[in-house]
Amino acid sequence: MPYFDQWGWHTETVIEGRYTDVPAPTDIPEGHAANWTGHKWLVVPYFAPPTPVAPEPEPLVATRRQVKLALLQIGLLDTVEAAVEASGDRPMQISYADALEFDRNDPFVVSLGQALGKTDEEMDAVWSLARTL
Repeated sequence: MPYFDQWGWHTETVIEGRYTDVPAPTDIPEGHAANWTGHKWLVVPYFAPPTPVAPEPEPLVATRRQVKLALLQIGLLDTVEAAVEASGDRPMQISYADALEFDRNDPFVVSLGQALGKTDEEMDAVWSLARTL
């Protein structure tokens, strides 16, 4: 028993109430598909819809105050500040000292997290907490 989807395209998936006793065509050329009109099967050109592109993830941004309060709350503020100071990395030091907000995916943040041995999940948790403060 051939089945068809909500647009009439032949499918191997069993869909309750979407079938016919009329046999579906078997000799279908490439680039074509069988479509049920309600009375008969038509073999017509078929182009699969384009695969949707996943949207860019929303930036995980928190203010400087929020991030520092989150780090203080979980006991990492002194560790982070010492690591930034000890890094000798002037761009990192400037970013930490002068940024108004921190993006979780910023290369500075990612490299600092890695330098501290933090996993992505741990870093995400800091930002989740920070955004609530």
